[in-house]
Amino acid sequence: MVLGTALWAAAALVLLLTGTRFSSDNGWWLWTCLAGIVMGLLGMVYTRRRAAVYRAAATGGQQGDTA
Repeated sequence: MVLGTALWAAAALVLLLTGTRFSSDNGWWLWTCLAGIVMGLLGMVYTRRRAAVYRAAATGGQQGDTA
Protein backbone atom coordinates (compact mmCIF):
# COMPACT_ATOMS: atom_id res chain seq x y z
CA MET A 1 0.00 0.00 0.00
CA VAL A 2 2.86 2.35 0.81
CA LEU A 3 4.57 1.52 -2.46
CA GLY A 4 1.39 2.15 -4.46
CA THR A 5 0.81 5.49 -2.75
CA ALA A 6 4.41 6.49 -3.43
CA LEU A 7 4.03 5.54 -7.09
CA TRP A 8 0.89 7.67 -7.39
CA ALA A 9 2.78 10.56 -5.78
CA ALA A 10 5.68 10.11 -8.20
CA ALA A 11 3.29 10.08 -11.15
CA ALA A 12 1.61 13.25 -9.89
CA LEU A 13 5.00 14.90 -9.53
CA VAL A 14 5.93 13.97 -13.09
CA LEU A 15 2.64 15.36 -14.33
CA LEU A 16 3.15 18.60 -12.41
CA LEU A 17 6.71 19.01 -13.69
CA THR A 18 5.70 18.36 -17.30
CA GLY A 19 2.32 20.08 -17.05
CA THR A 20 2.87 22.26 -20.09
CA ARG A 21 3.02 19.16 -22.31
CA PHE A 22 -0.49 18.08 -21.40
CA SER A 23 -3.55 19.70 -22.88
CA SER A 24 -6.54 20.67 -20.78
CA ASP A 25 -8.32 17.51 -21.99
CA ASN A 26 -5.82 15.39 -20.08
CA GLY A 27 -6.30 17.09 -16.71
CA TRP A 28 -8.00 13.97 -15.42
CA TRP A 29 -4.59 12.26 -15.23
CA LEU A 30 -3.52 14.52 -12.38
CA TRP A 31 -6.87 14.06 -10.60
CA THR A 32 -6.49 10.30 -10.93
CA CYS A 33 -3.06 10.49 -9.30
CA LEU A 34 -4.40 12.66 -6.50
CA ALA A 35 -7.28 10.25 -5.92
CA GLY A 36 -4.78 7.38 -5.75
CA ILE A 37 -2.71 9.25 -3.17
CA VAL A 38 -5.74 10.09 -1.01
CA MET A 39 -7.10 6.55 -1.19
CA GLY A 40 -3.69 5.12 -0.34
CA LEU A 41 -3.37 7.38 2.70
CA LEU A 42 -6.87 6.47 3.85
CA GLY A 43 -6.04 2.80 3.38
CA MET A 44 -2.92 3.13 5.50
CA VAL A 45 -4.87 4.85 8.29
CA TYR A 46 -7.56 2.17 8.12
CA THR A 47 -5.15 -0.75 8.26
CA ARG A 48 -3.19 0.74 11.16
CA ARG A 49 -6.40 1.25 13.13
CA ARG A 50 -7.55 -2.30 12.40
CA ALA A 51 -4.16 -3.69 13.43
CA ALA A 52 -4.40 -1.76 16.71
CA VAL A 53 -7.87 -3.19 17.33
CA TYR A 54 -6.64 -6.73 16.66
CA ARG A 55 -3.65 -6.23 18.97
CA ALA A 56 -5.89 -4.86 21.73
CA ALA A 57 -8.30 -7.76 21.35
CA ALA A 58 -5.46 -10.29 21.45
CA THR A 59 -3.94 -8.71 24.53
CA GLY A 60 -7.28 -8.43 26.28
CA GLY A 61 -8.17 -12.03 25.44
CA GLN A 62 -4.89 -13.39 26.82
CA GLN A 63 -5.16 -11.42 30.05
CA GLY A 64 -8.71 -12.60 30.56
CA ASP A 65 -7.72 -16.25 30.14
CA THR A 66 -4.86 -16.08 32.67
CA ALA A 67 -6.81 -14.26 35.38
